Amino acid sequence: MVSYVYWCLFKWGVTKELIGSEQLAAMQTVPGLRFEKSQAKESEPREPVAWAEVEKIFDLVSPVVADMLRVQWHTGCRPQQVCTIRPCEVDTARDPWTWTPGRHKGTFRGHVLTIFLGPTARRVLEPYLDRAGDSFCFSPREAKIAQLKSKGWKVKSVMAKFGLRYKADTYQKAVLNGIAGLGKPRIKAPFNREKFATAGLVYWTPHQIRHSKGTEIREQYGIEAAQAMLGHASLSATQIYAKKRMELAREIAEKTG
Repeated sequence: MVSYVYWCLFKWGVTKELIGSEQLAAMQTVPGLRFEKSQAKESEPREPVAWAEVEKIFDLVSPVVADMLRVQWHTGCRPQQVCTIRPCEVDTARDPWTWTPGRHKGTFRGHVLTIFLGPTARRVLEPYLDRAGDSFCFSPREAKIAQLKSKGWKVKSVMAKFGLRYKADTYQKAVLNGIAGLGKPRIKAPFNREKFATAGLVYWTPHQIRHSKGTEIREQYGIEAAQAMLGHASLSATQIYAKKRMELAREIAEKTG
């Protein structure tokens, strides 16, 4: 089967009358590549990363990135979500706190995602809520300004060079820079798995943190708990089942978040 991204692209082309509907129908008949049955390079499976590996880079990245990693670890959220969290999305009046991202993977389907913030996640996030409700909690500009001020440098030029929020790729780049700093001597860009392996370092990205949280919850509480905690949704789920999963997610956040 052709990837969903390409199907959407061709479907858009049909709606704009750029191509005929028969081309979309023909594309849908193309079979997918079978595992290890073609010359295409197989992607490596996404493995969980150990907390010990994450902790190693805290002194090698900005305090902001370190806190992003902590929030992601204790909530299991996606990298894109921790990059765009805003104070207005966090309800501190509830116990535990709830975080409702404005946009997420299931937004276009009408799904509402609720992420419960346990004790550790709340302690990490609380200092970042003292700003305008619609601003971003984690700002690369703020991180750079703090770094320059600590060295007594001027910060005027920072305003134009650094954005107001991290993107998934810049967040990942900051993490890889942190891992590279563990090398002796420091690994120089561009980064790849081979370079890290040669230096005896573990190559990992923020995407693996979510996998780590899911694995941890599944092993301790079962697959239904992992689905609840990570916000996996089923279009056929009933309202009763959805409520049951929300209660389960709340309970697990208090114990593990």
